[in-house]
This record gives sequence, C-alpha cells and structure tokens, in this order.
Amino acid sequence: GRVNDALVATFQNTNTNVAQLGEAMSYVAPVAASAGLEFEEVAAAIGLMGNAGIQGSRAGTALTGSITRLLSPTSAMQEIIEQLGLDVLDTDGNLRSLTEIVEQLESSGASTADIMQLFGQRAGPAMAALISEGSGALKEQLQANLESSGLAAEVADTQMEGLNGAMARLKSALEGVAIAIAESGILDWAADLADRAANLFSRLSESNPALLRLGTIIAGVLAAAGPVLFIVGSGLRAIGLALTPGGLLLAGLGLLAAGFVYAFGEGDTFGQKIVDIGEKIREKLAPAFDFIRGVLAAFGVASPSASPTVASGVPCSV
Repeated sequence: GRVNDALVATFQNTNTNVAQLGEAMSYVAPVAASAGLEFEEVAAAIGLMGNAGIQGSRAGTALTGSITRLLSPTSAMQEIIEQLGLDVLDTDGNLRSLTEIVEQLESSGASTADIMQLFGQRAGPAMAALISEGSGALKEQLQANLESSGLAAEVADTQMEGLNGAMARLKSALEGVAIAIAESGILDWAADLADRAANLFSRLSESNPALLRLGTIIAGVLAAAGPVLFIVGSGLRAIGLALTPGGLLLAGLGLLAAGFVYAFGEGDTFGQKIVDIGEKIREKLAPAFDFIRGVLAAFGVASPSASPTVASGVPCSV
C-alpha cells in the first residue's frame, strides 16, 4: 500500500505515469535500496526528471548511474567534488539523501560542465534536469509522497464510479468466468472433439467413392424434402406442436439410404433406383400434401405452391 500510494502521488503531480514509474524503478530500485535511499524520495526524483521529458527506462538508468558514481567516484570526480565543496557521504560512509545532494549542488554554483563531469554523458542530462527543478520541488514532492497514505484507494474508488467503473467490473467478471471455464476442462473436451471431427473428415476424404456418392444422394433427398418439411413445420407451428418427429423421419431416411447401398451395390443404376423410389413416395404422399394445404389455408398459413418433384433422373433441390 505504501508503494502504491507513493506512485499515485508522484504521477498526479509530475509528467509521468504508473507504467513509466514502474519501468524506471526496475532499473534504479536495487541500487537505491543498497544505498539506503527512501522509496518515496526516489519516486519523487524520477517524477521531476519526467517534467523534463526524461521518463521510464531513461530516468531509471540515469538515476542508477548517478548513485553509482557518487558511491564510487573516480579521481577526476573526487577532484570536482572537493572543488565544489560537496559532502555526498555521511559520517558512516553512506550516501546522503537525494534532496541534500541536489541542495548542495544548487548552493555550490555547479555549472552544467561540472554536472556532466560528475555524472557522465548518460546520467548528466537527467541530473541537470533534476537540479533545474530545484531542491524545493524535490522536497515538496517527497512530502506529498510521504503523506499519501490511502491515496491509491481513493483514486481507485473514483475511477470505479459511473460507466467506466461498471465496464471495468464487467471485464473483471468476464475474465473470472473465462478462467473458471478453462479450469473446468471444457476446453480440453472441445479440443478433443475437434480432433475427432478432423480425423473423421480425413477418413471420409479417403473413403470408397461409393460412400461419397451416397453422401451426395442423401443430400439431394434431403434437399428435395425441403418443401415437405416446410409444410409440416408450418402446420405444427400453427397448432403449437414440436417438430421432433420430423427429425426422426430424416434419420429413418438416412438409414434407409444406407441400406440401399448394400442392397444395390455400386452399379450405375443405383441413382436411378433412388429416383424411382422417391417418385413413388411422392405419388403416395400427394393426397396428404393436398390435405395439409387445405388445413393450412383454413388457418391462414402460407405454404409452398407445389409438392416436391423429381425430374431428369436427379433428386430435385428446393
């Protein structure tokens, strides 16, 4: 909670955001922690660098380099430190706070050239920007970070109000449902079903040509039966009944067609025999079609104008 509050206070007052702060911290946090610096102060320094457009990894890398160089100064750096009268380490040899270091650099009258020699080409510009913001601004942001207890929760509550909050909660709920579905094993079942279907179609593509012809004939028979199903379906809807028997009828036709394959073999006359049977069925059912049309007309339900027909030796499509 302390970390969240400090990050929220920083991005509210400086030119940065939580993502950039997190990225910067991933670079500087280990070195800053070993140097004994406070999290709130490091966050404040990164935020003020962001005011100069130095954000994210650039800010983190620059601050890391600055701390490292101050902890282990070269002979050239040490000479500049002494010339400027800086005291960057306390009596125990630990690094002083960033606020104190920036304040000393301000009061020493360090030039841009001095800053670049102290912190190098990569970290120098960022430290120059931090010094330009001033120790006062750094103190102010540090204080805001230290007094930010509960701020993250307040911001979260505000953001969850209204439509945006409702959509965020909905998204969270949907993600929870998706996780629950995945953990239930249904995805594994669906994947297994897809594999079985793929294997089935693969075997079908390699099957006997007679079976493929059978599939074509069955499709044609079902297409020719379309008007019949429409009439029956309309009639059943008119009197409030289900169409379940129609499904049983189609299953029976499929089994009957399969029996024809074994009965007649793969001869060239197989298709014509199916056509002849279909024609006889049509003739037998014609009176029933007329009766159904009469019933539908009495109820004011439209129906196809003609019964299904078979022509030119091929099952007719609708």
